[in-house]
Amino acid sequence: MFVVIEGDNGTGKTTVSHILNSQYGFEFITEHQEILELEQQSKRFATGSAERFEAFLDYNSVCGRQAKKYDRALLARYWISTVSAAYADDFLDINETLEKADMLMETMVIPDFVFRLRCDFDKRIERIDKRAAVNGNDDRTAERDRRYSFILDCLQERTGIITEISTDNISPADVAGMIMNFIGEAI
Repeated sequence: MFVVIEGDNGTGKTTVSHILNSQYGFEFITEHQEILELEQQSKRFATGSAERFEAFLDYNSVCGRQAKKYDRALLARYWISTVSAAYADDFLDINETLEKADMLMETMVIPDFVFRLRCDFDKRIERIDKRAAVNGNDDRTAERDRRYSFILDCLQERTGIITEISTDNISPADVAGMIMNFIGEAI
């Protein structure tokens, strides 16, 4: 089983992923050392650049191959976030973004489940502020938030594989429980 947790910064992806890892036995691939190193290498390129986009596509390809090695694989972000960020950062226009998404649906390892965590913009910023010492370079503009959410909405409709969960007023443990209930019902 291959599960992906998607969503913009501050929606709870990593926290929920840690719970799914520790309490439900998922292999949290995003935090494997080689994956962390690939992510850091990808981030060395300028936001909104072709180099960064291509580096993250390569990163996603490695993540997908790693996921196939485990019975219960888990990623926090996959190619869905990569194309959403490319649009949000004005690297790709809407048509290019959707064309790239269609191509990636055909070429990348397809997850069994994709859960999109979403929360109110102000709540998201509040969460980002709390962890600012850890990751102080999050884009915090409402316009980027709107663009990122718009593409996730489009991909949710287009792919049919994304289930949305609001994390505004629910604990990460409850979100993880909701995910496990959904997975259990779908199997």
